[in-house]
Amino acid sequence: MKKYIIIWLIIFYIFVLFSGISCSEEALTSQEDMPYEEEVGSEISISPTDDSDPSWSPDGKKIAFNSYRDGNGEVYIMNVDGSGQINLTDNPADDKNPSWSPDGRKITFQSNRDGGFKIYVINIDGQK
Repeated sequence: MKKYIIIWLIIFYIFVLFSGISCSEEALTSQEDMPYEEEVGSEISISPTDDSDPSWSPDGKKIAFNSYRDGNGEVYIMNVDGSGQINLTDNPADDKNPSWSPDGRKITFQSNRDGGFKIYVINIDGQK
């Protein structure tokens, strides 16, 4: 068994030596060739806390999303450029996972405001 391990180690060493693969720390941590910023896009929700679960409105003009900026999950909407952010749910419960109605006038979301998580509906102006 030792014989096979030694043979595989020698083959691996020869492969690394002649393949031009660099195993230096600089080569392993360099991100110069990784275009993350251009692929990821621009931050638009601008919050020091977690914003998640974005959902585009059917007309493409607004985004509903989940945010923990007040200490618990809330459903917000905003314009696609990040302006006009409005807290729709404003409730001490955990509200999350917003989804637009097909006509864009209502948003469904999950909430544990009455115990376990259930599905709720709210108008985009924040009214029930």
